[in-house]
Amino acid sequence: MRRISRWLLRQLTAGLGSLAMFWFHMPDPELAYPELPSPASLDGPPAGHPERMCREIPLTRTELMLMAEIDAIGDSGR
Repeated sequence: MRRISRWLLRQLTAGLGSLAMFWFHMPDPELAYPELPSPASLDGPPAGHPERMCREIPLTRTELMLMAEIDAIGDSGR
């Protein structure tokens, strides 16, 4: 009986340890996702990002309407 109890306790401990590793494992982001870029710097969006606007290209009709809405919100807050 004592031998079975030890074996059972060992199996239970190993199983709970494996379960804990499954649920609480925190992978290193650089190793787990090597294709992700490094954290962005705080000087704005990267080149090619849609928020990098070209001053030569005029705003579309939708963008002009959104800009008017934003200006209206900003003026009412003052």
